Amino acid sequence: MDCTITSTTRKDSKAGCAGMTLVELLMAVGISGLVFAAVAILIFFSGRSYAALALSEGARRIAVGRDGRLHSPDLEAALIEGLTQSGLDVVSVGMGPSPMLYFAVATLGVDGGIQVTGSHNPADYNGFKMLLGGRSVYGEERQRFGRELTRPE
Repeated sequence: MDCTITSTTRKDSKAGCAGMTLVELLMAVGISGLVFAAVAILIFFSGRSYAALALSEGARRIAVGRDGRLHSPDLEAALIEGLTQSGLDVVSVGMGPSPMLYFAVATLGVDGGIQVTGSHNPADYNGFKMLLGGRSVYGEERQRFGRELTRPE
């Protein structure tokens, strides 16, 4: 299978990765490939997990933003790839603080949002703040994503 996940991966390249499992994607990239490729694949599948939850609740359109960390644009691209391949429409709100995403979710007519951010952590940390259906997605719901990422097909 031909699949590339990079900072330039966008919706127009989605056919190559669609339907691939985490293991298939890791094999396509090569286990000995760059560490970022493995991280991007995990972010891609995190997007797919969020999309599965969102779609099960009737969501169709979400906002995505990112903070100013140097690696946030690449992680955002992998996330958007996973979200769009799973059937969600994404409104990119660009770089800004988490409250900007919260404002976008409240005013743009979207069903949820994800901010790529390391929040108050050091610059080499990163993660997500997730919203869906007017609530923050955290705790047990977030842990479910991890279980889905490692679940055998």
